[in-house]
Amino acid sequence: MHDLVFTPDGRTQVGYDGGSCVIFDVAKSEENCTVTFSLPGGDITTQFLNSPPPAKTLAVTGGTGIYRNVRGQGKLVESVNQTATLSFDLIG
Repeated sequence: MHDLVFTPDGRTQVGYDGGSCVIFDVAKSEENCTVTFSLPGGDITTQFLNSPPPAKTLAVTGGTGIYRNVRGQGKLVESVNQTATLSFDLIG
């Protein structure tokens, strides 16, 4: 997977992501995903279970640069038009 990350107004690209998912339950259509978000000042790495509901909670598993000591979680809400809303609640 590879997506672009924009400001909340959708006008300015501020980064991108890259990741992969492994299907572990075909019957439930559930995957284990790891995604790294490259943002100004460093990267934030995440892990989450991806399943059909559009809202996903991401565990922040690490970071680099200004994010090297952070922990916390993120929220990803997918839309029907191949876009999503991403937010992070970071500590540290």
